Amino acid sequence: MSDLLLESLKNSWHMMCEDEKNPPAFCYMLYLTIDDETPFVNLQKDLKLDGELIESGKFHATVRYIKTDMDYTPFIEFLKETTLPNISGVCTGFAIYGKDKDTLVVELDGAKLHEWFATINTWLVDNGYPKSDFPSYRPHISLTEKIGITAPEWKKEYEQKITFKIHVVSDTSREEVFRSVI
Repeated sequence: MSDLLLESLKNSWHMMCEDEKNPPAFCYMLYLTIDDETPFVNLQKDLKLDGELIESGKFHATVRYIKTDMDYTPFIEFLKETTLPNISGVCTGFAIYGKDKDTLVVELDGAKLHEWFATINTWLVDNGYPKSDFPSYRPHISLTEKIGITAPEWKKEYEQKITFKIHVVSDTSREEVFRSVI
């Protein structure tokens, strides 16, 4: 793994865990390769977005954020023993997410994304890990964070198919603990 990508994974994980009120946790994410993230970098430029832009190397879709101090080793073993699917999705629109409604995202649709979430979620719950905090899975890729941001108009040309190449599990020390390149 390149030093740039590894550093971006650590920084991305740090952003998710920097709130000291959060319990110990680990996160399972799908990252984009540099080639596949080009449409998102271009969108940031074309839309003239400001705020805290997601940087190159940090574009990802979270599959499952797990708030627990349980050992993640059994989950890693499950991933090692599983044939990891080739997962892709289609960009379908802009939305505003976040508890403060401050994150502009590109929403994704794709059967494999939802199937993979169901597979991971079922395995985690069946093996004693906590249920997801979210009532439904809404795959997305964040573009920027800014208080007061509004969603731009969606255009047909933004509808691109993207394929996730890297699967990552990180722990609270922000270290990558598993990666598989498909």
